[in-house]
Amino acid sequence: MNLEEEQQLVLDAQENVERFEQLYELYFPKVYGFVRGKVNSRNIAEDLVSEIFIKILEALPRYQFRGLPFGAWVFRIVRNHLKDYYAKSSRTNVGNLEDADWLKDEDSTRNPAKETRRKNLRENLIKSFHVLKKQEKEVIRLKYFAELSNQEIADTLGLSPNHIGVILFRALKKLKTSYDV
Repeated sequence: MNLEEEQQLVLDAQENVERFEQLYELYFPKVYGFVRGKVNSRNIAEDLVSEIFIKILEALPRYQFRGLPFGAWVFRIVRNHLKDYYAKSSRTNVGNLEDADWLKDEDSTRNPAKETRRKNLRENLIKSFHVLKKQEKEVIRLKYFAELSNQEIADTLGLSPNHIGVILFRALKKLKTSYDV
């Protein structure tokens, strides 16, 4: 979807709240993927995403196009909501990969070899993710959990797409080096 089409969807949703569903369907997978990558519980992630979309819907009438994609505005709301959540949370492991249920196999059949591979993958990811700086983790989550393009990440973080590419390259190189050790 190009910028003009997205802007038209936003204008339509501002005029008729029933049209917000199209924006919701467009952004839900991205928002959920990002939040899921930051929160270690599916239930908490679902609750947070619901709260985030309520905030987006409530703020939609005040949204004004300023040359950036609507998604940049959406992800600023997402990031601010998560910061508020972290500030209110007394749990220290929120947002870590430790105990992440998204790495657990939801298949009801037990396969010891599969469980061992998944456990090893989880341990290696946890170990590897700790070598990244905060900004690198954020870019990785936006790219691979929210599935945003480099341009969308750049708009969200206020950086250039080239800078995002460099951050991704370096972060992935660190992860590979750490994972191979």
